[in-house]
Amino acid sequence: AMVDELLDLHRIETRAGIGFEKHNYLLTDLIHEVLAEFAIPKGRQAISLSLPPELKNIELYVDKVKFKQVISYIIDNAYKYSSNEDSVSLYTSFNTANNALDIEISDEGIGVAETDIPLIFERFYRVDKSGNIPGMGLGLTIAKEIMMFLNGEIHFNSVPNQGSQVV
Repeated sequence: AMVDELLDLHRIETRAGIGFEKHNYLLTDLIHEVLAEFAIPKGRQAISLSLPPELKNIELYVDKVKFKQVISYIIDNAYKYSSNEDSVSLYTSFNTANNALDIEISDEGIGVAETDIPLIFERFYRVDKSGNIPGMGLGLTIAKEIMMFLNGEIHFNSVPNQGSQVV
């Protein structure tokens, strides 16, 4: 898995997004496909989903595979860094301030210290220094690179012991 992630990151960076196959897709279809393909960890509740009706016909011009990869990485982290009792949610909204669609994935997990937030998208950065939580520290790095080539942004907010939000 680590080799695949490293190769994927290398391909994305060296090709600068060339090779992405962008088409128009309905937001709701993309989100439902990701959730249908995502394996909820054993003992965990399904992700809480909010797709407002006014966004039902919103289309995104994206590489479907890469977009779904971003959402999957973030959902995976939300589950990994929270306990069985904590909820994970995905909320979509239209941000009128910047005229953009926001997709927010949040958890009620361990959170990240404010001093570590600037490092969250760095290669191999791990919130869990103990090694008890699986992963290589590449998922959010890859997600940020993909979003850059999809002309999107990714932001991370967190409060220790209260959870994190990725928008």
